[in-house]
Amino acid sequence: MMKMTFPWFGDNDPVTIDNLSYMRGVAGVSLAGSDLSGGTISVERIAAERERVESGGYVCRVLEDLPVHRDIKLRGGDFERHIDEYRENIARLSAAGIGVIGYGFAPEADDSFKALGRDGLWANLASFVREIVPVAHKRGVNMAFRFGELCAPGSGTDRLIADEGDIDKFLSLHGAPCHGIAMSSAGLESSGFDAYLGMINKYVSTGRIHYALLRDVRAKEDGAFEETEHCSPHESRDMVRVLTAYQEAGYGGFARFDHSRMSRPCERGFDMYDRAVGTMYVTGILLTLSSRVRATPKEKIA
Repeated sequence: MMKMTFPWFGDNDPVTIDNLSYMRGVAGVSLAGSDLSGGTISVERIAAERERVESGGYVCRVLEDLPVHRDIKLRGGDFERHIDEYRENIARLSAAGIGVIGYGFAPEADDSFKALGRDGLWANLASFVREIVPVAHKRGVNMAFRFGELCAPGSGTDRLIADEGDIDKFLSLHGAPCHGIAMSSAGLESSGFDAYLGMINKYVSTGRIHYALLRDVRAKEDGAFEETEHCSPHESRDMVRVLTAYQEAGYGGFARFDHSRMSRPCERGFDMYDRAVGTMYVTGILLTLSSRVRATPKEKIA
């Protein structure tokens, strides 16, 4: 069964590690990492956070986001120094015990990105992948590309990953097994739900899903999407079928419920209530699916 993690924002998080004892089925904690942009990372800081998490009995192997500097995306300014820092940070995170690093490459809002365009951004992403993957491979770190990130309004660029062909294109940028994705339904709305389920099976079988982001969304008529509340009877991404696809494909990696209703004010939109409800909703489905697998044919639920 996949390993459910709980997103934690460190010392600034109103949720403490002790609070996790109320959520049975949580195997680990994923560190946010969104405040790590710029400069090199303190191994001591990350190691201390891991120690705090693991002293509570939870695994801490995932950093959800190691931000990519805009100069790297544009391949301008002081990008070479930032790439060197990024490679160093991968090595430092590995030394601190992190085994999965998430990252994205979504364009920001300014005229430079408009001039670069989608093809230019793809070319810069390809260069970046070739520059960081050898370090990750050497250090035993899996890089999980977060392709579901929203592009900033005014960037003039659509998502880099919009369908299965784009995922294949991204994975073809490097052959190392550590070069993979954080699988999400976001960004794949035009592909259709059945195609998305097929992609789960395909990329689990190739070992390229390094993190599973389990997001409930409802498709709109214009092809966009909106996130739905937990256990919604109207969502377009049937979470039971999504988790069944992961289970049948044999995915045993890390996962978390991605976002939530975000109906209560909180740092980054994730309070204890929404994170707990989403996590336990998914965990309940996983335990039910697991019990079906263990049952004899006569006992299985039709």
